[in-house]
Amino acid sequence: MDWLGEKLDVSAVSEGTVTNYVNELREAYHIPKMVSERSYSTVPDLPMGQQLQVDLAR
Repeated sequence: MDWLGEKLDVSAVSEGTVTNYVNELREAYHIPKMVSERSYSTVPDLPMGQQLQVDLAR
């Protein structure tokens, strides 16, 4: 969605509309969906005040 706004100056479109359109393109042109696994690991505990956690979803 951000890419559409930046590159094509599109602002009034819902996420569902974009998802449906992309799915139709994938089916029409036989484009496989690239699935990548995210790796998670624990972070070693640091002394108080040495590390910050940010929630980018807000």
